Amino acid sequence: MKLDRAQQFAAAIVGRLSPHCDRIAVGGSVRRQRPEVGDIEVVAIPATVPGVPSLFGAGPLVRDQRFVEIVDSWGHVKGDALAGRYMQRIITAEDLDIEGEDSIALDLFVADVDNFGHILAIRTGSAEYSRQVLAGGWVRAGYRSRDGYLRADLGTGDIVPVREERDLFELIGIPWAEPEMREVMA
Repeated sequence: MKLDRAQQFAAAIVGRLSPHCDRIAVGGSVRRQRPEVGDIEVVAIPATVPGVPSLFGAGPLVRDQRFVEIVDSWGHVKGDALAGRYMQRIITAEDLDIEGEDSIALDLFVADVDNFGHILAIRTGSAEYSRQVLAGGWVRAGYRSRDGYLRADLGTGDIVPVREERDLFELIGIPWAEPEMREVMA
């Protein structure tokens, strides 16, 4: 899909989900401004509401039901909108009430406040940049990534909060790179 059309899809997706999210951002090749886009990557922190109370007090927090309903209304490929950390859906122009008959895959990554910057940086890519520059950087800096979080690699595996992308770049000691510059040259 051409970038301008993918941006239209991405804006409509964010528009639908953002009222039901604490935070949401587009990543991937759309964010890197690539002329051709294979899919749309979105990182979101869904809003939460209290679940069913129990004998022991308030219920656990659960995802906003409207977020779940919207995601589940799109063509399911994989992932659980109620509790999953990764979902893939096929989104049509009709799903988003925009003109056209085309469609594109959506990769939706669920984060929280302590890993949003980490997930957004990885999912902005490029894949080579994420692997060689970011992952290589955190390994050299003594961290590892597990279960979507940057962790101290000094035996404890404690989560290192990465709330903003810039936090990750700073932690691993590499200069900030604008998304459109995140390509690895051969």
